[in-house]
Amino acid sequence: MAIIQKKFIFKKIKCIDLGGESLSYSDIIYFRNFFNNTCKIINHLAATEISVIAQHEIPLELKETNHLIPVGKVPQDVEVVIIGDSN
Repeated sequence: MAIIQKKFIFKKIKCIDLGGESLSYSDIIYFRNFFNNTCKIINHLAATEISVIAQHEIPLELKETNHLIPVGKVPQDVEVVIIGDSN
């Protein structure tokens, strides 16, 4: 993995909310090069009909993996119901 020099750090950003695309370990490492350690990174799954279906806060101590980062679980106080044709 290439080392990225920190040329500029966004010090005032407190949270990055990512969604809609697959997210890998290398993506997280890349983002962390430009933000403070206090900045939260959240991966989420959403749809037009509902703003958030599932979300996952990426831990600061993320272990290296070749797998994609999970989108997490349904947020507290949100109920997701899938209704389909029974035919």
